[in-house]
Amino acid sequence: MKLRSSHLLFIALGMVLGIGATVGAAGIRGSSFFSDVPEGAYYDESVGAMFNSGIIKGYADGRFGPDDFVTRGQVAVMMQRLRVELGLADAESESSRSSRSRSSSSSSEEDDASFSVVSSSSVVFSSSSSSSSSSSVASYSLNPYGTIRFTTLTYTGNEKDGTATISIVRTGGNQGTVSVEYELQPGTATTDDYEPATASATFEGKSTSAVFTVNLKNDTLTEGTETIKIVLKNPTNHASLGSPSTADIKIIDDETPTVTSSAAAASSAAPTVGLSALDYIVAEAGGSLTVSATRLGGTAGAVTVAYATVDGSAKSGTDYTGVSGTLSFAAGESTKTLTIAVTDDAKIDGNKTFKITLSNPTGAALGQATSNVIIHDEEAAPFGSGSLKFSRASYDGFESQGKAEIVIQRVGGAQGKATVQYSTTDGTGRAGSDYTAVSGTLIFEIGESAKSFFIPITADAAADSEETVNIRMSSPTGAELGTPSTASMTLY
Repeated sequence: MKLRSSHLLFIALGMVLGIGATVGAAGIRGSSFFSDVPEGAYYDESVGAMFNSGIIKGYADGRFGPDDFVTRGQVAVMMQRLRVELGLADAESESSRSSRSRSSSSSSEEDDASFSVVSSSSVVFSSSSSSSSSSSVASYSLNPYGTIRFTTLTYTGNEKDGTATISIVRTGGNQGTVSVEYELQPGTATTDDYEPATASATFEGKSTSAVFTVNLKNDTLTEGTETIKIVLKNPTNHASLGSPSTADIKIIDDETPTVTSSAAAASSAAPTVGLSALDYIVAEAGGSLTVSATRLGGTAGAVTVAYATVDGSAKSGTDYTGVSGTLSFAAGESTKTLTIAVTDDAKIDGNKTFKITLSNPTGAALGQATSNVIIHDEEAAPFGSGSLKFSRASYDGFESQGKAEIVIQRVGGAQGKATVQYSTTDGTGRAGSDYTAVSGTLIFEIGESAKSFFIPITADAAADSEETVNIRMSSPTGAELGTPSTASMTLY
């Protein structure tokens, strides 16, 4: 038997792991890794979650094949891998049954294919067939040398500091000394903004974390926040690459325009203007989306900022009406809005996305400069008030970075205003010595689907890495709590 709609299986697995099927920008998306996964598709985040968790990796040629058949044998191994991930089975005991093979006759010819399911354990399917036979081989073994990955999809470096600090981890094993190469690639930034490099980072035996720096160039141009890409490749000594192996580095511009107001200049926080949310969502039949830009760090003096939409899988003129222009804040004004019209149709074509960007500020620096907008296909799934959940069940925090960003997503709809309280409690880490306890309330206006808060991390000289902090949500209004509503942060 074969399951025709294989992507439905991945959504179901995602739900078991507490991952919703609605796309959130802060979550890892399958479209970021596989060219044949449409950005904004209803299974986009589930594919990304399965890839990130190590349940499934895709084909050897780099495709995912979201509409391909899945065999009963492949389902069995994915389910067993899931049992290991959930702690219901022992990976090492499974490794004793590391090789299985079978052969059977078949009257139909199938294409050659390969299908991988990997993490700290490795499961590999391969099949080849002719008109008369087919074979399948599976292996299941622990990689004692570890899997190397970035700790986040986005890092930040200030132009004036001259460097950006990058953290990577080795999970699933720590035997031997291993290294991995990293390469810098242009994004919106050019080599005038950073020093090109292809270098390597090393994990000594038993080490599970590594930190290195990327050199940035300071200039006198007012150019806003720019990005470069960083890619991990070529791990040594049998180590493997995990996900994410590609990340962005945001370069924060230090040429803040002069603020004429002495009150604003005296503010303890530098004045910024940015989008109000990391992510927005609007129902296809909703007619339009209202996006807010807000000023932080003071409202003295006038501020302007340019805005524009950028096509993704959603196309201007077909799925929405593109806009561009300038928002002008008078002294004392903290919020301005812009409206984007969306187009309704009767097709079941899945969610689609585009971006809203801010640029060229005057009177303030740029804050949140780019956010994703999701057009929710109501023909594929209902759209309501949604539920609130952490973007992941576990986060990494590094003393060298000084803080960790925690993202809360609103999935399944964003009708009406919603709020949720958040707080931290000690795990093995201690507030005051390892981190600063935080609590507060996040407010989601209509259409806002991802927001974040930060947990300050304390640097010390003690060899006390891998301590934990507990994070929880509570007392939601306007939306229900989803899963996960609790998370943990591991300190390195």
